[in-house]
Amino acid sequence: MLSAAVRFVLLRFAPAALMLPIAQAAYAQQQMPVTPGPADRESSGDHFERTPEGASADSPPQRPSYKLGRWLEDWRALADPELRTESFDAIKYIALEPNGRAHLTLSGQLREEVVGQSNALFSDAGDVWGLHRLYLGADIHLGQARIYAELGNAVAIGRRGGPGPTDEDRLDLQLAFADWRLQAGGVEWVVRAGRQELAFDPTQRFVGVREGPNLRQAFDAVRLNARAGDVHVSAFAGRPVRYRPGVFDDAANDASAFRGLYASRTSGQLWTSLYVYGYRRDAARFGAIEGREHRTALGARVADRFGSFDFDVEGMVQRGEVERTPVRAWAIATLAGWTFHRVPWAPRAGIQLDLASGDRDPSDNRVGTFNPLFYKGNYFTEAPIGSLANVRHLKLSLSARPIKATTMSVSVADLARMRRGDLVYLAPLVPQPASADAADRRIGGYLQGLVSHQFGHHLSISLEAAHFESGSAMRRVGGRDVDFAKLTANFLF
Repeated sequence: MLSAAVRFVLLRFAPAALMLPIAQAAYAQQQMPVTPGPADRESSGDHFERTPEGASADSPPQRPSYKLGRWLEDWRALADPELRTESFDAIKYIALEPNGRAHLTLSGQLREEVVGQSNALFSDAGDVWGLHRLYLGADIHLGQARIYAELGNAVAIGRRGGPGPTDEDRLDLQLAFADWRLQAGGVEWVVRAGRQELAFDPTQRFVGVREGPNLRQAFDAVRLNARAGDVHVSAFAGRPVRYRPGVFDDAANDASAFRGLYASRTSGQLWTSLYVYGYRRDAARFGAIEGREHRTALGARVADRFGSFDFDVEGMVQRGEVERTPVRAWAIATLAGWTFHRVPWAPRAGIQLDLASGDRDPSDNRVGTFNPLFYKGNYFTEAPIGSLANVRHLKLSLSARPIKATTMSVSVADLARMRRGDLVYLAPLVPQPASADAADRRIGGYLQGLVSHQFGHHLSISLEAAHFESGSAMRRVGGRDVDFAKLTANFLF
């Protein structure tokens, strides 16, 4: 039975959200780009466009679309006045020189959310709170050079017990970097330094911007990109940003470091990638083992679409050590679906299977627990119910588009530990010590529903609700059933 907190969100906002398809039916018959973000998150994961590092730097032939990372957008096409058709176009391309070699683009994202949750897995206290986020960006192009800066303002409103660790940052530089682009020997090179985001694949399973939580994840890093034809290679090294709730007090986290080499090739719908990452964390804990963690991760991904069938498969193996204890860990993540194009609403039946290794024997002097690194956060649902570590996650989903502007989906899923002797881990990688004593592997199961609607090019609204039933492994540490609902309004300009 839904808690009073969740009923409040559902009863107050669900009728309006469910009426969106009717209210906008006439408008939505037009083909339109989708405002990226949580509002477009289908049951199989977030929708993200390919990054411009994998696309040509030549002037785009038509209007660009809004992207999840505003720094990814290229508005040079609006140098042609004929393409300026919207009210915000006046700030998307501001010529700084008559010859067009220098221009300025201004951007912003305003996201407002209302969240209701029956408990936090370990209490019976319901809560309803608000999350506010505002990003304002300025992108200056000076010939081959570029400077991008983005201010961020994020606050939690009325959350019992105060803001969570990814809820609040009153004012700070979310992004601030400079890059230089040049062509040499048929290869396009980009050198970038400063505070920037790292996200290489659309699923963002292991390296992502963490769009779901209120604070996105950035890195103080240097990066070198190279593109030749349909092949893209990126090398990077840096440290994740540690967010603090005050004003201009964020800084690189000296207790962690991340570096890597990523290569991908795209051809039509086929996307293949190979990568190697190096990761360090000074204060790690896996069971009874605590200390400095070093991991080298080697991974590969392939995704394609054949007519009505689509699939996405990614695997990673990890080697290294935690305080001189060897690491042997792995993960496999798969998505597949079939779209019934000739059926009204073009429904898609999907299946998702995630396997992440756990520790077989805490006494065997080896760490087998997988570390999901910098994954996108709230991986399974927007409700914080688990982590991609020592887990088997199986989800069945059905999604449909009643009209082009509206997506609806329903999913059912089950979570269990891969290894009975290892712990349950909550997001991002928080161990629950007593869970290792539970006889059953089952963490729990959940039912999830989502409806989202696109208003024109700028505004999207979504409503997600989920019911999580705690299994015996969670109840062993005081876990309870969770009812969760989130209403999101996302406005881009």
